[in-house]
Amino acid sequence: MYSPRIDEELIPTLYRLAKEKKIPMTRLVNGMLRSALEEDPSELPPAVCQEKGAGGISERGADRPGSEESCGPPLVHEKRGISVVRIQMIREGRFPGHPGPVRNSSDAAGILRSYLAGADREYFVVLLLDQKHRINGLNLVSVGTLTMALVHPREVFKPAVLANAALILGHNHPSGDPEPSCEDRELTRRLVSAGELLGIDVLDHIVIGEREHVSFADRGMIPPRGRTLGSTVTSFKEKR
Repeated sequence: MYSPRIDEELIPTLYRLAKEKKIPMTRLVNGMLRSALEEDPSELPPAVCQEKGAGGISERGADRPGSEESCGPPLVHEKRGISVVRIQMIREGRFPGHPGPVRNSSDAAGILRSYLAGADREYFVVLLLDQKHRINGLNLVSVGTLTMALVHPREVFKPAVLANAALILGHNHPSGDPEPSCEDRELTRRLVSAGELLGIDVLDHIVIGEREHVSFADRGMIPPRGRTLGSTVTSFKEKR
């Protein structure tokens, strides 16, 4: 395909001609390309817009916005398709865990304490449990300050949906006192309600202190859901 040679003399000439004719620079260049390719219009670049009556530059209406009319090969626009996506969980690491099913809050608290050891800020995590209450994953949902961690239900349940798992919620109190705050109680209530809508069991929420832990299920603040623990049909609270 032939194209005119752009050099130091041609560029000023094009600007001067475009100014004299009151023609946009892009239309002027397109007209030159049309003239160079008029023998085979099918090879025009997709970005070139032709005027009706190809072969020259039309000055009629050149200074009116929207006066450009396309002819010849149409403009080619990128077709945006729908992306096909796949969502999966990626293993980031390992740490020593519980060898069998989690049968009570003490089992879960031991795992959480091992993971949260040495944390100087408040961490909110979820344990993912399969149908036999064996732990198949742990997800760090949020890292906060000395006194709080911002937690959104969407981030809590996202790994549970991917893993088709039940949940045990857990967070630490860097102060060492595991007594749940009013915010802890309200958050637990919201997450239990969200789990009921999604069909995902929230079995417990455990607060880890310096030497002790507090289990919401043990205190009756999370209602039993009738899930299986090991091979026994029972609730997490009833199995302690």
